[in-house]
Amino acid sequence: MDALAELIRGRLYAYVFRIVLHEHLAQDIVQESMLEMFKVLGKLERADRF
Repeated sequence: MDALAELIRGRLYAYVFRIVLHEHLAQDIVQESMLEMFKVLGKLERADRF
């Protein structure tokens, strides 16, 4: 999970920041998005393919 988080955090932050143009808001959105991703990841039938 840590490796996956590190892999996507930077790209997700860059994407979100371009939309909201506020550093703290972008960080909050990325954090919430990653929390939701990890919740759903455990429910996937083939999580290893993610």
